[in-house]
Amino acid sequence: MVKSNFQSANSLFEILLSGRQVKKSQKHLAFIILENKKIPWTWYKEKMAQYLFWNMQGGVTGAGSGHHVYFHNDINTALKEAKASGHTHAMVCTIGMLISGFGNQVTVKTPIQNFYEFSKSDEFMRAHIIAYPNKPATIHTQHFEINLNKWNGESITKLGSSYERGLDNIHDDYTPPWIDTENHPRINNFTREQRGEKNFLYPHRNYEMHEKIFYDFIKNGNAPTALNDHESSTLLIKHAQRKRKRYYYENNEVLPSNLNTKYDIIIAPTSGLISEFLYDKYGHKDTKVIIFDYDPVFLKVKQHIIECGFVGDDLLRYMSHLSNKYGNDEYIFSCGRTPNQDHAFIGNNNITKDASRVVDKLAEADYEMRLVNMLSDDFEWINGLVKDKTVMCYISNIFKYYVTWLYCDTNTIIDQYNKLDKALQTSSSYNLYGRSWK
Repeated sequence: MVKSNFQSANSLFEILLSGRQVKKSQKHLAFIILENKKIPWTWYKEKMAQYLFWNMQGGVTGAGSGHHVYFHNDINTALKEAKASGHTHAMVCTIGMLISGFGNQVTVKTPIQNFYEFSKSDEFMRAHIIAYPNKPATIHTQHFEINLNKWNGESITKLGSSYERGLDNIHDDYTPPWIDTENHPRINNFTREQRGEKNFLYPHRNYEMHEKIFYDFIKNGNAPTALNDHESSTLLIKHAQRKRKRYYYENNEVLPSNLNTKYDIIIAPTSGLISEFLYDKYGHKDTKVIIFDYDPVFLKVKQHIIECGFVGDDLLRYMSHLSNKYGNDEYIFSCGRTPNQDHAFIGNNNITKDASRVVDKLAEADYEMRLVNMLSDDFEWINGLVKDKTVMCYISNIFKYYVTWLYCDTNTIIDQYNKLDKALQTSSSYNLYGRSWK
């Protein structure tokens, strides 16, 4: 087995859950991660726990922040403490649950999105019901959602033998669409559509073998030639293989717009009009702009956009040309919008309207394209560049991207963020904008 970077799940979550900010609009919701006592504490379990945390930390995809997240060893203690803390609803997942954030949020909704909707309904509970013929009923604690206001404190796993259930089954003969019991209001099963956006990995099955397979994939890039569709390493690898090199030609995040500082150095990613906007808003005539990316193709694309002044329809045609040139196997240049990005797009409308001017302005400035992977760079180049200068460094969501949290260990993410922050401290003053790892 591969040794974990942490002594226990408790020590991992002590770091992940400390100092978190919670959104007021979501403070009534509890997101609970349960210990999985069937599997040992190794790197594989650490990875599953880390990625589950990412999925539950905030927003409908997991890429946001602001959820009240808890880690518990015992289900009853978890629910009682959540209710006592004033939470009205709880979403509970056991380590080993794999949640998808890839839905289009309209016809295919993410599990978090479905929970938001559940919390606004009058339902008591949604769960994976297990009701074998002539046996006491229970639920599988892999994932369930509960209205804590309606919960009377009785066990939700020991449902007894006296119950009424729906006649159909989701699958096999023990998964009714609903169940009525003596101690609780009706419990509904997850629908087939809802199940389609999540998987339980059942990691206790051939744990060591699947840890070896997934570790070899993440650390060495070796994917097995044959994948069994329903095994834990396969499901995780398929999540990881959804990774594509995406070029974001639109700004899908809200940029800082109310600062009163002009910076000597501006460091920004290739995506959208971020570097153009920041230079226009916060640069002066001698400001140096560093435009970075982990992929040399994206640096060339950005250079071409600046040199040719591509905006509007010209930019869309260029993205279409790149899509035809590179295909969609490795690179994606035309990314669709999802509803959770609407707020950012609306907020950045002023940039889009002034696109030609800010692109042309940057083209005449002192700018440099630099190949940088924020998750592995030593940042030595920053020390000499920023010394005695005022600096803005914009990192977008690099440290909070799903790929980051699936491919990188927690310690790597934290250490790289802190290393970047330390390198910037050689400046006379700096602002590090974008999403931190927390």
